[in-house]
Amino acid sequence: MLTSTDNVTLGSWFTFSEPFFRSKILPGVSDALEAESLIPVALKAYPTVLYLHGNVATRAVPTRVHTYSTFSSRMQVNVLAIDYRGFAESTGYPTERGTIEDALSAIKWLVGQGAKPEDILVIGHSLGAGIATQCVELAEGELGQTFRGLVVIGGQASVPHQMETFAPGGIPVLRPVKLIPGGWGMSRTLGRILPILTNTPRVIVSMHIHTIPNARTHPQCQIPSHGRPFSR
Repeated sequence: MLTSTDNVTLGSWFTFSEPFFRSKILPGVSDALEAESLIPVALKAYPTVLYLHGNVATRAVPTRVHTYSTFSSRMQVNVLAIDYRGFAESTGYPTERGTIEDALSAIKWLVGQGAKPEDILVIGHSLGAGIATQCVELAEGELGQTFRGLVVIGGQASVPHQMETFAPGGIPVLRPVKLIPGGWGMSRTLGRILPILTNTPRVIVSMHIHTIPNARTHPQCQIPSHGRPFSR
């Protein structure tokens, strides 16, 4: 469990890089507290992914758990996954600013435990894409450093566009929001999701990448696989 900067308790899981787990945890660590004491060692030995999930359910969704496992084994990285305030066992109530603060608190926790910002890759999926983008922008300003990278998956270029085009099963389920007094104006206010410029290298993976201003894959941000760790 982590505590945000405004004293909200956040449910969280830390997954060790598989090589670190096999060499340091598996042979002789007998309890969770002892394993937790080795997190600073793991953060200095291997890069870390901060994973920010979408708006449905929690960090415990089986497909998400599989994602953490894949990152740990294929990319040989540690993984920190959090649940935003109001999700799972996290306290508080979810708000736009609150969820960004939760992600920022997770970054600060990693740095406080000994991780270098240049060894932290922030990945946001769907709702988490907007949170990740704004979180990295704020963290860069506060820490004065850039991160290993920012990956946004299935993010939205703007809320108005999402309201018009999001149609699971061909049904435009978000269009009725425009009928709510103030709903369309609110959506435009919340529309600043991905067009934020940060110094951190970015990779954008999206069905609607053509709608994202200035979208590009930075040549310095490489996502290795097949058991190869991040290049140093």
